[in-house]
Amino acid sequence: MLRDVTIERDNATIDKVLEKIGELDDRVKNVKTTDVSPRVNQGAQFVRHLQNMLVLARVIAQGARNRDESRGAHYKPAFDKRNDAEWLRTTLAVHERVGAIKFVRGFDYKLGGKTIGITDAVDTSLVTPRERKYEQAGAASAAATGKLPNAEQKSA
Repeated sequence: MLRDVTIERDNATIDKVLEKIGELDDRVKNVKTTDVSPRVNQGAQFVRHLQNMLVLARVIAQGARNRDESRGAHYKPAFDKRNDAEWLRTTLAVHERVGAIKFVRGFDYKLGGKTIGITDAVDTSLVTPRERKYEQAGAASAAATGKLPNAEQKSA
């Protein structure tokens, strides 16, 4: 995940990550712990956490795979433009069963006797979306690569 599903994303690479997550989902079912105590069993707790981490890894990787666009800090060279028509929204996922997630556009839940509705809509009333210029990484990156204009190069 740290290497292949980060800032720069490639669909073929993410497909391999999803395959690996599937393999790990299968393998985690056979994990045994040496501690067999019914209480304060740290080994069993770690295995449960690992199972939950795999669910989150799948959501992140599949969400990244689904988004064929570049947005914010995430960049796909094969899809270098933002696609607001399809992707100006939050990614919402529901864990259905081990190894299976479902991406949804919204859901409702009860809290304090009231029904709360959640949607994937993004409120752009305070900050209007604008195009990100990936080729202009900023002064810090430009200084590191030595691509600052001459006047700025001397002061950096």
